[in-house]
Amino acid sequence: ATPNTGYEVARMYYIKEGTTEKVKFDGTFTMPASNVTVYVEFVKKDYTITKVDLIGGTFSCVETATYGDSVTVTAVPDEGYEVKAMYYNQTGTANIVNFEGTFTMPACNIDVYVEFVKIYTIAQVLEGKGTVTCTTSAKAGEEVTVSVKPSNLKVDFCEAYYITETLQQKVELYFDS
Repeated sequence: ATPNTGYEVARMYYIKEGTTEKVKFDGTFTMPASNVTVYVEFVKKDYTITKVDLIGGTFSCVETATYGDSVTVTAVPDEGYEVKAMYYNQTGTANIVNFEGTFTMPACNIDVYVEFVKIYTIAQVLEGKGTVTCTTSAKAGEEVTVSVKPSNLKVDFCEAYYITETLQQKVELYFDS
């Protein structure tokens, strides 16, 4: 008996004509001196979901699922982090499947990952008169646009600073007059 995808054989048995006795067998049997009816029962196969924890948060999901089940992954980033990506791969392979919160269980054991990324804060400090506008946080490598509006339109230069956990950097801003 060949089960469909996501199923496995639960048990096989036959019943001789004229009886109700179930005779179990494992794929082959010796034919008795009577007609028989063969029965094969299939059940959905359980597949294992292994959580692979990464730095920056935690996540939860079921530990087993059957083929075609909808699996929900709930991520909880640590303070100062956010979810960057969610993905799974067949255990022992490099084939990655990205998803966002929920996926359909494949017919194999899988490893599930939730990748977190650190968010850095941006403090806006203005020396002098005017306004500074920019986002208040960003990821490493992300481009940040800063809009500066001096209150004195004759200003053609000012200094701004950005500070990270490990660096204080001066940035010179020039304006067209």
